[in-house]
Amino acid sequence: MFMTDRTYEFFVPATIVTGIGSAKTVGTWAKRLKKARAFVVTDGRLSEVGLTERICDCLRESGVHVVVYDGITTEPTTAQVEKGFQLFQESDCDLLIGLGGGSCIDAAKGIGIMATHTGSLKDYEGWNKITSPILDIIAIPTTAGTGSEVSRAAIITDTDRRVKMVISSPLLIPKIAIEDPEMTLRLPPSMTAYSGFDALAHAIEGYLSRLTQPLLETLALGAVKLIWENLRQAWANGDNIEARANMMIAQLLAGMTFSNSSTTIGHALARPLGAEFHIPHGLANAIMLPYGLEYTVCAAPEKLAKVAEAMGEATAGSSVFVAAEKGVECIRVLRRDVHIPTMSEIGIPRERLLQVARKLAEDGINSGSFGRNPRIPSVEEIVSIYENAYDQG
Repeated sequence: MFMTDRTYEFFVPATIVTGIGSAKTVGTWAKRLKKARAFVVTDGRLSEVGLTERICDCLRESGVHVVVYDGITTEPTTAQVEKGFQLFQESDCDLLIGLGGGSCIDAAKGIGIMATHTGSLKDYEGWNKITSPILDIIAIPTTAGTGSEVSRAAIITDTDRRVKMVISSPLLIPKIAIEDPEMTLRLPPSMTAYSGFDALAHAIEGYLSRLTQPLLETLALGAVKLIWENLRQAWANGDNIEARANMMIAQLLAGMTFSNSSTTIGHALARPLGAEFHIPHGLANAIMLPYGLEYTVCAAPEKLAKVAEAMGEATAGSSVFVAAEKGVECIRVLRRDVHIPTMSEIGIPRERLLQVARKLAEDGINSGSFGRNPRIPSVEEIVSIYENAYDQG
């Protein structure tokens, strides 16, 4: 903990509902919000496996009319959000339900912005450009990673610029977040790993951020501990409800952390990489996180030493720098254990990466996340980090 002459603000949803089977309460919460018509934003895969209909049934049982838009893919785009908004305008709905991973919840936020603000989504890229409350959202995550259901950010790819836009405002935080581990049981091992690493990045980066605050230290390190102790089990046995429940709580803690202090170097490296090569956000984070932290060790050794301790590493008798490096090595071990592929293994050509690396660096700098890192890299240093990440795997 630390004390400064700063004052701090802490933003979370008005209500967070947790527990096995808690998604069944969605209709009750819709009625408490005095809503009659729900617009469900989701993806086709969840419709195929029956999760969408399960939520729709719960809403209908409470007397709430339902309209479904399942046109969101793994990375939401401006085109998908605009198409959803057109359908929303025709639906006469008064409530948004974000059902799915962070992509679906972020898309719901995008539709909520368009329903209450003029112009295009690009007009709101950046921080605190939302001028008034958006439409109420109930968020139901089906992954344990993004934290979008408790965050003030929406990440939406501008297809014209091939850039992942960050739109951030406390007014984007969903009204209600429902954290039901049963909703993650159908998540395949790869997505369990990717989303788990997204949560790990949120926790560590939010803890390291120059905008962090005392309240977040316990949240962040608690999330790191839960992820270290449960991600392997959830990945190896998707039906392990205890591991799934613990991962859901971990991503909730991590989401509250980064939402209130911002992400830093890992996300600044990962977002442009994902946008350029069309790879899942969580995978991009898993690839880049240890290299970003390796660059940061010298500027925040005490904090990364605490990360190592949260992962069960014995640091007594070690110098603070050795302890910090143990934390980074733990992340590499966890990556290997849950089979995170390298850039070469997913088909990114080295020459292509180096060709666009400067653009990726500039996009990351423009996002603002590098500026919140304890050590701020130059464009040349960022290019070098990408090159090292490719060569070392």
